[in-house]
Amino acid sequence: MGVDIGAKRVQLLEFRDSGRLRVNGYGSARLTDPAVVDDIVTDVEAVGNAVKNALRKSGISSQNAAVAVSGPGVITKIIELPAHFDDAEIEEQIHYDAESYIPHPIEEVHLDFRVVEPDPNKPSVNRVMLAACRRETVETYIEALKKGGVTVEIVDLASIALQNACSLLIDSDPSSDERSNYAVFDVRGEQTRMTVQSNGESVYTRELTLATGSMLASLVSQNKVLDESELFERLRDGTIDADMVADDVKKFATNAAAQIEQALQFFTSATGFYETIDEVIVTGEIGLLPGIETALGEHLGRPLRLGNPIGKMPASSAAKKKGVEWYGPALAVASGLAIRSVR
Repeated sequence: MGVDIGAKRVQLLEFRDSGRLRVNGYGSARLTDPAVVDDIVTDVEAVGNAVKNALRKSGISSQNAAVAVSGPGVITKIIELPAHFDDAEIEEQIHYDAESYIPHPIEEVHLDFRVVEPDPNKPSVNRVMLAACRRETVETYIEALKKGGVTVEIVDLASIALQNACSLLIDSDPSSDERSNYAVFDVRGEQTRMTVQSNGESVYTRELTLATGSMLASLVSQNKVLDESELFERLRDGTIDADMVADDVKKFATNAAAQIEQALQFFTSATGFYETIDEVIVTGEIGLLPGIETALGEHLGRPLRLGNPIGKMPASSAAKKKGVEWYGPALAVASGLAIRSVR
């Protein structure tokens, strides 16, 4: 299963591939404050209990999980190494030069890497992405899931999980062409993750300060509900009408569109990317707000759609009962983790 641990809730998602991907199970549970702060688990018991609660009646059959880390404890860096190095030689070189790459002692971090591509200007050199995360950050995630009855098999980066979900986001629109260029913005309560896909490959990733947290907190107060999870539940069942949140959604969309446009312009100037961004895809908690797609589109001035990684998948009855189809736009990271087990 893919496990997405946010600041306010835990989401679990499991896929099954029997010739066609389907959602086998889905579960979600609230997190008490402050169980997760700045993407770091600060209350292992609370997160473990949330995982247990999310598993109940989720329909998920696996006890093994892929989970993502992010935030200030994670460091990524592109380095250059000789193209003839195999994996063992790359690992040895990275550990040898670790102090020049990361600001922490090597014994305090987990390291991993992947070869990205040959350097286009130096055939004898490969560009290698180095990822490092403080051991205590990784181990608290593992311990929290263990308390929830789940074994962690994979620890990934949230940014990579979002990239993994991009194939699902593109496949969810029958008019899409994976050879085109897409900018995906996963707008969440604490931050936004941005990735640009060109011809099916990730060419850029960045974290933005754009976040739904303050706006959702205002809506929670205005509508006299317990927290964001209850707000979404009320929006889903219609207890809170779209008109009741329309003004806040439109105001947020105006600001969000300006920040998205600014991020796209920065991407173009920083990378020298000369091709056209054919479409902007927006995912995350923002996608659960009624009218957000139209409101963003009015202000952005670019082709835009709301992304749903599970939009074309059939779902089990248990997952449907948990509202997986409605929550689809917020499941990009969970989908990018869950897909690791079936592809």
